[in-house]
Amino acid sequence: MTVPTQINDHAELALDDVLSQFDDSEKLRKLVEIFADRVQEREDVEYDVLIGTLLDNAVGVQLDVYGRKVGGLALSRAGRTDDAYREIIRVAIQINQSDGNAEQAIQIVASLVGVTVVYQQIHLAHYSLHWELATPSVQQFIDDLNSQMPRITCLGSSWRLVEGNSNGDGMFRFDSGPGFDKGKLARRIDTL
Repeated sequence: MTVPTQINDHAELALDDVLSQFDDSEKLRKLVEIFADRVQEREDVEYDVLIGTLLDNAVGVQLDVYGRKVGGLALSRAGRTDDAYREIIRVAIQINQSDGNAEQAIQIVASLVGVTVVYQQIHLAHYSLHWELATPSVQQFIDDLNSQMPRITCLGSSWRLVEGNSNGDGMFRFDSGPGFDKGKLARRIDTL
């Protein structure tokens, strides 16, 4: 949403618009100034309300309203700070606007995990997303991510989610290519 520019000088603008034949009429100019001041007060209040309800500035109940509107991941606010919940709402908006292409899937999952995500096409309607984290994801996050994958992916496509542990813990998986000496420690977290 484009935020309109706030006008802070309604009285001056209104007085500038008074016809020149009334320049000497103090009563008319004072009346115009009184009406313009009321307009200024109303704009100031309405602008504050508008700015306060934008996602970047929303807090508490206002964020809950955004969460209800966007649905999906944003429904699970439990224990999140306003800043963390705001980020989840942004991701839910991305999911709602997604048409299932690979770039959007990469961007959405990267926003959720907070690190670079690597996309690998397995075959025509199957792909894999890989990333590495220092600490493994908690089960609640994995469940939330898996519940949103059908909304992120094109209808008829399937996916595989692989989370590697950059500290060297986890399950073994083979990289593409021959040989048993190549591979990374990782675990598959998608629900089959």
